[in-house]
Amino acid sequence: MLHDAHAGPTPADDPSRDVADNDSNDDEDHIVGRYVYVTAPLWGRCKLFYEQSGEGEQDIVFLHTAGSDSRQYHGVLNDARMRKRCRMVAFDLPGHGRSFPSNAHAAGAHTNSEEAYVGCIAAVIKALKLNKPIVCGASMAGQVCLAVAIHADKVGAGGTIPMQGCDYLNMERTWHDKSPYANQALFNPEWIYGMMAPTAPLANRQLIWHMYSGQAYGIFHGDLDYYFGGWDGRSRMKDIDTKVWCLCVP
Repeated sequence: MLHDAHAGPTPADDPSRDVADNDSNDDEDHIVGRYVYVTAPLWGRCKLFYEQSGEGEQDIVFLHTAGSDSRQYHGVLNDARMRKRCRMVAFDLPGHGRSFPSNAHAAGAHTNSEEAYVGCIAAVIKALKLNKPIVCGASMAGQVCLAVAIHADKVGAGGTIPMQGCDYLNMERTWHDKSPYANQALFNPEWIYGMMAPTAPLANRQLIWHMYSGQAYGIFHGDLDYYFGGWDGRSRMKDIDTKVWCLCVP
């Protein structure tokens, strides 16, 4: 409402274009989903859901944001240009989306750390036999892309695209995202919805709202353990070998 009052009404979407899922407006979906077992630090052996599309030469792994899942990438996974150039993989972290939760923690007690996150990415790359993939992510996943660059040999990646990534974050976190007095299925998506640009396509904003509303209790909060307090790369950015490493920041 503030945006509309200041800048006028937000332009309406073109109803003939399904922006949220398939830019080509094709009736065929090109994504194939499967499960794989991986073992990661902190989380142990987990049954993860992953999706694939494309037949290009370059492998690329897409990482979803905190408290969400890989459905965020259905638009790019269905994009004809990307399918021609890349072999794309997007997976849900343990307990997120369609992946099974880790047995290492009680229900609702999910937490995330650099060791667990990087270890899980490395395990997926190894299990799927990916060849030096580019690892791409935003927000929390943007932070871990920098960690992946630091641990390049361990992970087996060939480059990263750290969107919204930085070496350290000193923001204060909110605790309402796990409060027993707040409905998490309403509070968390409303919080994220409020951070999205009002000029973003309505179909995309509504899909993001839906995904954030559909996650289990404590998943979003546990991910933010890493985003707000578990990542500090200030003294380690110098360890990224820029002579052999592709670090792409859009």
